Amino acid sequence: MKTNIIIFAVLSSLFFGCNKDELTIPEENVNLRAKVDGKDWKGRANAAFQQVQGRVIIGVGAAWTDGSTITLTFEATDTQGVPTGNYDLTDLAIFSSTAGTTFLARSGTLTITKVDGTFISGKFDFYAEDKAKQDGFVTVSDGVFTDVQMK
Repeated sequence: MKTNIIIFAVLSSLFFGCNKDELTIPEENVNLRAKVDGKDWKGRANAAFQQVQGRVIIGVGAAWTDGSTITLTFEATDTQGVPTGNYDLTDLAIFSSTAGTTFLARSGTLTITKVDGTFISGKFDFYAEDKAKQDGFVTVSDGVFTDVQMK
């Protein structure tokens, strides 16, 4: 099942990624904010929702105007929709830099704070390593997303 989630996370990062030359985000449309190595990062997030064998897999992804992306993936038992609570982001969060380097979370936490119909809100942080082990690490902290629509 973890392999399915990782595949979903990678596909989500491709789905949510945008060409930096084509992307502009008016401030009123920003619904995901974080600090990446202490620097402010913001973007417009979307969420993908998939049910697999009695489980719910959700990917939340956002792109910034420089072409970098943040993708968070988590799964829950599909009992009564998406439950609020804490989820481990180890191997399930990705930061992709402007240079195209992909950093995979080695630790981190996602807290779903609100689910309202098809909208989801939460907070997150994670520590990620370059998958190719060439560009070191990145810290994503103080992350928050608000009223991201699940499709």
